[in-house]
Amino acid sequence: IRRNEGIPLHAALDQIASSEGFQNWSDLSRRYAEGSANQASKAVRRAVGIATLSASIATSAFGQEMRSYVDALDRTVEIPVDPQRIHAERDHTIAMPLIELEANLVSTVGRYDSEGELFIRAADRIFGTTFENSGLLFVGNPGQTDFEAVAAARPDLIVMATDSYDQGVLSNFEAIAPTVVLNSTTQPALDYYRDLADVAGRLDSYQAGLAKYEALIGEARGWLGEPDHTYTKFIVLDDGEIVAFSSYGALSIVLEDLGFEMVGPGAELRDAGTFAQRMSIERIQDFDADYIFDTFQTAAGDGPQSPFERIEAVLPNYCELLTACAEGRHIALMREHAFPVSFFTLEANVHYLVHSIGAQQVD
Repeated sequence: IRRNEGIPLHAALDQIASSEGFQNWSDLSRRYAEGSANQASKAVRRAVGIATLSASIATSAFGQEMRSYVDALDRTVEIPVDPQRIHAERDHTIAMPLIELEANLVSTVGRYDSEGELFIRAADRIFGTTFENSGLLFVGNPGQTDFEAVAAARPDLIVMATDSYDQGVLSNFEAIAPTVVLNSTTQPALDYYRDLADVAGRLDSYQAGLAKYEALIGEARGWLGEPDHTYTKFIVLDDGEIVAFSSYGALSIVLEDLGFEMVGPGAELRDAGTFAQRMSIERIQDFDADYIFDTFQTAAGDGPQSPFERIEAVLPNYCELLTACAEGRHIALMREHAFPVSFFTLEANVHYLVHSIGAQQVD
């Protein structure tokens, strides 16, 4: 079709989708990935198969300038200087910051909330971005990617991270488009964000956001003075176990940029090079500090009181065991803002902390 009619590849793919009863190629790909197409038939599989074959053609057809990039696995990958069609293999740690950077994102994994509604974790709460209003293609849940759907999106760059890296998945992606794996686990979160901006061709946006955030931190230090406080971060699960964290994304970045020091089990995990660990609720007193932070997840139906209610359910009167809690310094923040790293979440956490801490400085 493309050769005979002299039309762009995307227009040819839209024609194929239209002939099978879909609005366009994105509509076909979305329904195929969701498993909701009534034509889950030979015709749909044939069309998606065509996309798989055409993905490699599409990449070369863009005629892009390429460059060499050494990723977290020490692989040298030839990637576009200015990617036009990026697939994100994580929603809250890849897609969300790419949306903030206004990168050319075409597809991402997604999730279902407690009501069964599809969403892009963090991006929905932070930017109001949905699959419907953004035109992004849903390609499956995390860890359950539909590779044919990814190929149908015709990416010219696929981005993975070490926290979700799998060699089998990587091999499948390499057959579709240039694929890079970024270090999201053993380097500072802002360095990871810089790497993401680099491969997406958005370093200028990153530098502008960083300068604005650093200026805000300077102002916050002026408001708070030079706080010399300690903190811990944990989550209590429904089964009563505690999850301790050695670092917690945007929240930890801001706390430590303000001069706070992590102590307790989290500091032990950090020294051991471990991100998180479950432990018994009996260790809750080990988490006492000047400030204790917990989070609630709105996508799971949580509200601001949910973290406290979960602890109280398994350990009644727990607040009496923790000085920080007894004195009103056990703080719950929205998880969708506390953990994902973006300049929006960093700035939001600065304001949350100034509001929460400024009025009750510890002597």
